[in-house]
Amino acid sequence: MRIFLRIVYALLILGIPLLTYWILFQKLFPNNYFFGYIGEATGRHLMRGNHVKDTQIQMRGRKLNPDGKIEPRTGKEPKVGPLGRLVWLGIPPIGHFHEYKLKVPKLTIVRDDQGNVTAEYTKIITMDLTAVSLKDHTYHLRVVDAEDIDGLHLDVWFTVVMTVVHPYKAVFQAEQWVTKTLDVIEAEARNVITQKKYQEWQNDSKDMSIEIRRRIAESNEGNGVITNFQQIEDRWGTEVLSLQLRRIDPPKAFRDLTLAKWQAERNAEAAIVKAKADAEVLGIGAEAEALKKVELAMARVDEISLVYGETATHGELGQLLASLEALSGEKGQGIATIEFIPGLKDAVGGLMSSGTATHQEMGALKGMLIDLSKKVEQVLGGGTA
Repeated sequence: MRIFLRIVYALLILGIPLLTYWILFQKLFPNNYFFGYIGEATGRHLMRGNHVKDTQIQMRGRKLNPDGKIEPRTGKEPKVGPLGRLVWLGIPPIGHFHEYKLKVPKLTIVRDDQGNVTAEYTKIITMDLTAVSLKDHTYHLRVVDAEDIDGLHLDVWFTVVMTVVHPYKAVFQAEQWVTKTLDVIEAEARNVITQKKYQEWQNDSKDMSIEIRRRIAESNEGNGVITNFQQIEDRWGTEVLSLQLRRIDPPKAFRDLTLAKWQAERNAEAAIVKAKADAEVLGIGAEAEALKKVELAMARVDEISLVYGETATHGELGQLLASLEALSGEKGQGIATIEFIPGLKDAVGGLMSSGTATHQEMGALKGMLIDLSKKVEQVLGGGTA
């Protein structure tokens, strides 16, 4: 019996602290009953009923100044317990952290089965929060249907990095500090985009973000309209750290036209390359043809040398007939005719040697030449005598 009681006592001694820890730190404090946590790089507003009792932050190297603005910490860091920064809230529901809704643009990327990006779009989502993040956050701004100087509709994407520097103003004066700051940037971006053509912005993309920042920094419309970065910080407690142009999307019809132009240029380049290759091939062919012609010409020279060497044995008559042969285009026809027609060689040779001829001699030569002409026609026409 005593052993049993000792076991019960031991369990109670160990169990009560464990149960207490579980109730407090797993159920009550995480749900902001009586106490609440302030996480690293966050700020929270401690409420008493419907008014703010205090604003506290937890961030290494940072603190709140008396005006509620975040500034660098110069002294030692406050000690943080083993369970984190735990603060007293009060008796619920009177004491609690302020709850609010924050709208932010969320980038959605659609990919196909191969992992290629097929579509991108932003959607405003609403988050239920009890803390203000003090980190540097990147937001995606899409300016839809902006117009360039030629009236071409463009979708322009920016990445905007901003942070909260005054938690109270961000939540209670601006409430939606993210979308309000992005609205100011979008309005100025539309004005800047109209200054140049789409192709010019494509070539000088950095100039767009620089010009937008410059115009917002120098803007001062008055009448309580918030148009510059300093006003955004003073009124909404938000600081814009960076503004970068991500990309410019023309309309689909323009993209299709640009793609067609690009394809045409590629086809033209391919045609030029092919033409050059063909020219090189033709050049090689032309050289080969030229060599062939040279070879034929050399063979013709040898042939002419052979024929005229042969006709030289017939003296002046041979030279005369060789000339006639060149006019007729039949190789060796003059020499063959001299030997074929009896008396022609002596008759023509006598005429050439004497330089004179009688009517009888001329008649005989005429008959011989007629026979020569018939023979040539028969040879050229492929017929027989």
